[in-house]
Amino acid sequence: MILYKSVENSNLELPSNPLFYVRYENYKEITFTIRPIVSNSVFQEAFGIYLLPGFSGDVFVNGEKVHLSKSKWKNLIFWETKGMFKFWSDSQPEKEYVINIKIKKGNVAIDNGYDSDNHTENNNLYCETIGKLFILETISDNEFIMRCGNADNLKCFDDLVLYLKVELGEEMDL
Repeated sequence: MILYKSVENSNLELPSNPLFYVRYENYKEITFTIRPIVSNSVFQEAFGIYLLPGFSGDVFVNGEKVHLSKSKWKNLIFWETKGMFKFWSDSQPEKEYVINIKIKKGNVAIDNGYDSDNHTENNNLYCETIGKLFILETISDNEFIMRCGNADNLKCFDDLVLYLKVELGEEMDL
């Protein structure tokens, strides 16, 4: 099941169907492919994958296993930099990332964010729940253009534009 958390009953004049996040529930495996298209923001922009509380499983980024923290919230943040993404602050930027998540238990969500204070060295994503939105434009059943906006101008959705491919595995037996 896929849940979209949208903005409803808002006094803001926004484009149709802006989203806070997309949550994927009850899948055994999810693969995301992300590639930045353009960034027009004065802030450091990011794409985030959230392994929600209760998650257990394995995560691979470009084929390499990621060692997850033991904290309740496990986040994978990809910072846009000069038309590429950086996964860790000390990693080399890549033009494309393939993130494969093998899920034993739990759910996954995606969203965008930005760092208005240049804290990217801590792999933190600022304005996590307020002040940013995105729009998904459908290319095909599992391919999208993700247009992201920030608190500096919630009518503008070109702060970060990225290609997103989502491949969903089997659903879990409930």
